Amino acid sequence: MAFPFDNPPKELRGMSLNVTFWVRVDGKVDRYLVEPEIKDRDYAKKFDEVMRAFRFTPAQAPDGTRIPGTTRISFTLPGKSSS
Repeated sequence: MAFPFDNPPKELRGMSLNVTFWVRVDGKVDRYLVEPEIKDRDYAKKFDEVMRAFRFTPAQAPDGTRIPGTTRISFTLPGKSSS
């Protein structure tokens, strides 16, 4: 999966971000948690817009009923690490 931002802040270049999504029964993102936290406010705002736009296939109970669920995705940001 390609990450949509070509120019992350210097402190995030080359890092992996782990994102846990809480997905509603309609497949939309209810909320998410990103680790490590993004401290650059402008980048965090752009990141939030993209993460909230994700759509998933909802989880299903054994009887086929859609249920809320969670999923986790890891994104590795482009660029060389600042360390």
